[in-house]
Amino acid sequence: MLFTNNPMPMWMFDEGTLAFLDVNEAAIEAYGYAREEFLSMTLHDIRPPEEVDGLLADIGRRRPTRHTDGPWRHRKKDGSVIVVEITAVPITAFGRPAKFVSATDITARVQAEAELRRSEEQYRAIVETATDAIITIDENSRIVFASTPVETIFGHDPTSLIGQPLTNLMPQTLRAAHLAGFKKYLQTNQRQTSWKLLELVGCRKDGSEVPLELSIGEFRSGSGRWFTGVVRDVSDRRRARDMLQESKEQIKTVVETVPLAVSELDLLGRVVFWNRAAEKMFQWTEVEVRDRELPIIPEDEHQDFKHLLSELAGGRQLNGLERKGRRKDGKVITCAIWTASLHSAGGSIRGTVAVIADVTERKLAEEQTRKHLRELAAYERQLEEFAWAAAHRLEEPARFALSRADEAQQHWSSVLPSEGQADLGEVRTAAWQMHAHVQGLRMYWDVQHKALATHTIGLQSIVDAALDTLASKLADNAARVTYGTLPNISGDRQLLTQLFIQLLDNALKFRYLRSPEIHISAEGLEESWILRIKDNGIGMDSRDFDRAFHLFEKLSRQQPGLGLGLSLVRQIMQRHEGSVSITSEPRGGTTVYLTFKRCPETTAQSEPQSSADQRR
Repeated sequence: MLFTNNPMPMWMFDEGTLAFLDVNEAAIEAYGYAREEFLSMTLHDIRPPEEVDGLLADIGRRRPTRHTDGPWRHRKKDGSVIVVEITAVPITAFGRPAKFVSATDITARVQAEAELRRSEEQYRAIVETATDAIITIDENSRIVFASTPVETIFGHDPTSLIGQPLTNLMPQTLRAAHLAGFKKYLQTNQRQTSWKLLELVGCRKDGSEVPLELSIGEFRSGSGRWFTGVVRDVSDRRRARDMLQESKEQIKTVVETVPLAVSELDLLGRVVFWNRAAEKMFQWTEVEVRDRELPIIPEDEHQDFKHLLSELAGGRQLNGLERKGRRKDGKVITCAIWTASLHSAGGSIRGTVAVIADVTERKLAEEQTRKHLRELAAYERQLEEFAWAAAHRLEEPARFALSRADEAQQHWSSVLPSEGQADLGEVRTAAWQMHAHVQGLRMYWDVQHKALATHTIGLQSIVDAALDTLASKLADNAARVTYGTLPNISGDRQLLTQLFIQLLDNALKFRYLRSPEIHISAEGLEESWILRIKDNGIGMDSRDFDRAFHLFEKLSRQQPGLGLGLSLVRQIMQRHEGSVSITSEPRGGTTVYLTFKRCPETTAQSEPQSSADQRR
């Protein structure tokens, strides 16, 4: 009766053949085989095929006493496999060596143990790979576990912390508060604050503080309670947050102090931000315009504004676009607008920031300037017409006066007393000066208004042409002109020839006691050529450099000429987008510097030095 009715599966089997000799009702029910089926089977039939060898090896051990084995895997009639632990006792049954077996199903326990092992392995993997530190404490706030990253964050070897108070990782000022709060929680189970993503300060081994983020969990086993915290060093994040906040404050300060209106609009044209300059410029406060459509658009431009909004939503940016803007008092001003798109974290356009300048006064000033320029241009034309007409009208009387003075001096000087001859001579000189000045004015006019025929020209040929024109003067003054390598420049041949004629003629006029010597040289810079025309003449004081370029300006009455040469030179250089300057000392000669733009496509033109040095 004990065997048949026992709730634990039991059977007897022949040790030699492994055949079942008897089974109880619990085994029949647990395995699903009928009694007749069991008694026609052997132990092989309830074991998975791959485990039969292990079964035979175990049976072969022939243990003569009671023993417990397992876990073994048994296969039920429906094909499912269970895990069992067996207790076997050697007996003699039906005159043969046999074993009496009871089987305990431990499938659930094995599965639970396997799940626990998997859970432990997962926990270990998480703990070992996590960059955050994991710390577990007991009810006495003593550390029972610390993961490897604890050393990175706090500087302590994790193993050295086991059994130590958690307060060792806190600043001195926070320790008492932690212990009081922890004790109160153990007594009341009421949290004083959230246990997720707490921000607090930790203490490193060297005494320095570190900002932390902490999440806490609690677990219990029996009467024991443990608390696990996941700790993250947020120093970099705190620095980044502080830098971001500082940057925001700087931007806010700039935006609020800049004298330009700054506004942020969403895709529907509603105001999100409105700075103080915008309030001052348009008279609406930020409170009045926030979350409303931009109120500065004149009534007749609303449709255009809607179209512009759609373009801004598509990424268009404005760069100084001028539009009308309406103030709160109804006055319309002229605005220049610059915009930039604002993007969401996903990269899509979420709005627009607009910078607006009131250019009403500037536009009025520009219009006034244009008006003045038109008036000046008209005055200049009138002045030019007057100068041209005066030069032409004066030329004939001057020529006539000079001619009659010459005739009078020729026919009447012999019969006139000395005072009359002197008066006649003064009249003739005045007539000559008047004629010369009229000729000078016409020459200056021609230089100013000549249509430039610009070509790439070798300056050597220009200098040669000037020398040919002045050949007789050069010979009369025993002058010597030399030049080295001269470049090609872009210019008008006629004006450039006239320029060098004036410079060489000046050198002849203002010679010193010795024969004139003139040397022309060139120096190439990155974007220009500098020509030097140096003579050994009388020179001048540095205070007179600027006066020397004035029209009809003579530094003294004793100097020859009209004072026209350098003014013509400066005019010709200005027309060639160049410049002219001089250096000089009294009795130390004068050097004139001409600066021409470089022709990038040409190179300097060379000439044998011996030929240049012998040129007279």
